[in-house]
Amino acid sequence: MSLKAEELARTAVWRDRYFATTDKEVRKGILKDAAASFGIGPAAVYKRWSDNGMLPEETTLTTRFRELIARNPYQSDREIARREGVKADSVRWFRRKLGIPPGCRQRRAVLGREVAIYVENWPDMTPGEVYRSIVADDEIPFDFNRWSVREIMLAMAKEAAT
Repeated sequence: MSLKAEELARTAVWRDRYFATTDKEVRKGILKDAAASFGIGPAAVYKRWSDNGMLPEETTLTTRFRELIARNPYQSDREIARREGVKADSVRWFRRKLGIPPGCRQRRAVLGREVAIYVENWPDMTPGEVYRSIVADDEIPFDFNRWSVREIMLAMAKEAAT
């Protein structure tokens, strides 16, 4: 069913109010009020927005979670959730939606690049020596251990052998 211009305008007003807040309870109330004003169910209101291309690409929640994750990209979803008072599942869902890799993968990538520099320039160094050198440089913004360095070095050696 296509909506008239006046109905589309009213729908847009409710949509703007809904997406202007991040509070879950306030959003529920806005959705119920919108449904009552249209004489349909709350789920039908959201479907109406979707059917008419009225869902924004970047919502206030998306922006909020993008900022939460960006502040500490190397932390796990659980650590971010605990610190910010949100659910870990929400952090995980928004990470996937935004295409942001998990904190462990980002830590591994940063540490991998650093280890690769040492392996390339000083191939005879042991994992312990590489670990101590990286710690001495003090450029890695998260904690790691020499076993992580060892795993990366073994993976690099295996990759080079193939």
